[in-house]
Amino acid sequence: MATIIGAIEENLTMTGTKVRRICLTATFALFVSACGGGESDSESGPNSRDPATLAQFATLSKYKIEERLRDPSSAVYRSVNIYEHPNSDGGVVFCGEVNARNGFGGMGGFERFVATPTIAAIESMGSAEFQSGWNKFCVSSRFIEAAAWF
Repeated sequence: MATIIGAIEENLTMTGTKVRRICLTATFALFVSACGGGESDSESGPNSRDPATLAQFATLSKYKIEERLRDPSSAVYRSVNIYEHPNSDGGVVFCGEVNARNGFGGMGGFERFVATPTIAAIESMGSAEFQSGWNKFCVSSRFIEAAAWF
């Protein structure tokens, strides 16, 4: 983490786009590492398939997605699915698409997201890094259910 911060501080003279790309890449790297390591505590933790627990996880995950949007109140979700991933927060990952207003006031178009109750990644953060996370959490993980209520 210190090396990421150091790299950002050293490159403050770079254009805003390059600095933003570095920050977003670092954020996604933290997302992947947070969900990819450690032991599962599914036996001692809450039942992640309980509807009330899933609803709570969904609310927290939406909050994390909307933190990344310019106009969170305009967020529209579609094609949201829930996947089981034992090393993620709560044992579940939400994958889907989100559309929200951009800086010009128009809708930016749907883009994919991966979210847990503690962190979220959106496709515009970086295509290569995002695709790796999407494949790990939304393609190769075990499907639980479609979340039309998300």
